[in-house]
Amino acid sequence: AGLALAAALYAAFVSSLMAVVWLVAGAQGFRDTLEGMTGGGGPAQTALLLFSFLGMALATWGAARALHGRSLRSLIGADLRRAARDFLRCFLGYGALALAAALPFMLVMDVEPNLAPGTWLLWLGPALALLVLQVGAEEMLFRGWLQSQLAARLTRPALWLGLPALVFGLAHYAPAQSGPNAWAVVGAVTLFGLIAGDLTARSGTIGAATGFHLANNTLAILILSTDGAIDGLSLWRTGFAADDPGLAPLLLIDAAVLVAGWALCRRLIARPAAQDTGAA
Repeated sequence: AGLALAAALYAAFVSSLMAVVWLVAGAQGFRDTLEGMTGGGGPAQTALLLFSFLGMALATWGAARALHGRSLRSLIGADLRRAARDFLRCFLGYGALALAAALPFMLVMDVEPNLAPGTWLLWLGPALALLVLQVGAEEMLFRGWLQSQLAARLTRPALWLGLPALVFGLAHYAPAQSGPNAWAVVGAVTLFGLIAGDLTARSGTIGAATGFHLANNTLAILILSTDGAIDGLSLWRTGFAADDPGLAPLLLIDAAVLVAGWALCRRLIARPAAQDTGAA
């Protein structure tokens, strides 16, 4: 019931946003915007896609408040200072690790320029703010609300940690875009969800998971994007698309980097006190 209500509220927000686009840009402009938001668009279209996650954040907050009496702070975590600290530590720590791991591949892979450097710098500030909105909304929904609600009711971590991660992974199932790699992408995203869930359980806030998520998406959306995916704000893009059969080995490498980043962030957020099981 909770997810259904949140999905309905989110759909209503996105529909309203698209109605505004239709009124402002007309029928052809609406179609061009919609196509660009799903891949191959320009900076404004990608920015609009990221902005649409405001609806997810509002829908999560509204549904959690209506059904469970949850406050916004309870979805983030009671200790906001710790949340901010863990956010910065994981963003900077994992961001540095992921960039260092990506650089050798960028030197040998078929990487193409995307945005002109001047245009990219002009969009960098707004794009980072919108990415914070996007990853914050997803972490609020999957870890701050869904995981913490399950953790309050279930004793087995395999359930309260695994179920939100699996739903998160399945939400990224896109065979039209990823082709034969669709289920491999689901697996990689589910692994990401498990890592984000563990960081949330260990810290008691979504700060660490949000910082980890932001570092990952900054690299994948603002620095080096996959051709034909969400590439409107990136400085470079790959010479291959998400449905390239040769992408599978890179997904395995990406998974290894995720696990290394998880180990790093666990050390960065470690505290001697007993750990919580969710952001409540």
